[in-house]
Amino acid sequence: MDRNLRNGSISGYSAGNGLTINQTLTNTGPTVDTVIYHVTAIAAGCLSSQVKDFKVAVIPSADAYFQPNGQSFCSGGNTLIAILSHLAGTTFSWTYTLGSANLSGAINGNGNLINQNLFNSGFSIDTVTYHITPVNSGCPGSVFDVKVAVYPIPDSWSIPAFQSLCGVIQHCLTCFLMLQVHLSHGLPHVLPAMLPVMAPATEHPSTRH
Repeated sequence: MDRNLRNGSISGYSAGNGLTINQTLTNTGPTVDTVIYHVTAIAAGCLSSQVKDFKVAVIPSADAYFQPNGQSFCSGGNTLIAILSHLAGTTFSWTYTLGSANLSGAINGNGNLINQNLFNSGFSIDTVTYHITPVNSGCPGSVFDVKVAVYPIPDSWSIPAFQSLCGVIQHCLTCFLMLQVHLSHGLPHVLPAMLPVMAPATEHPSTRH
């Protein structure tokens, strides 16, 4: 058994003998290539005058690359990632992995464009990783990844509520200081009106001595 290679982009073949051709062939080129095995029969030490050819077409492993090679945008933005291959006729499918449960909007799909609306409900930057599998002539290639960073929507604090809280604290502090002054002068019956629940009952003139 001999072999012939058409374009030189295949590896893994070798000459041999026996009843089975069992070899792992790899095509690193950009197009389908062919190995031709030339098989000669042998019986009782005599070689047949006839040589039979056996052809094996080896489809190259499809690749994938992206334009752009990743994105980043605020929550609610859209991915627009084109998927391309150096091998003509390649199709693509994808799955995804979320960086956390705060992300939503990503779905599995197929085609040559990832166009999805992504949301981040968290408080830090998070990432969706898309895993793309290229397929050519029924043969899947390696998995290629592309990442999308999604920024959260900024949050805000209520400044007026904070000022109101400070006012309450200041008011209570003022009440406490005034209470101390009145008590130190022995005048609990003239407490300010701001502390009605703390003022003692009013004395009637008829009860004074």
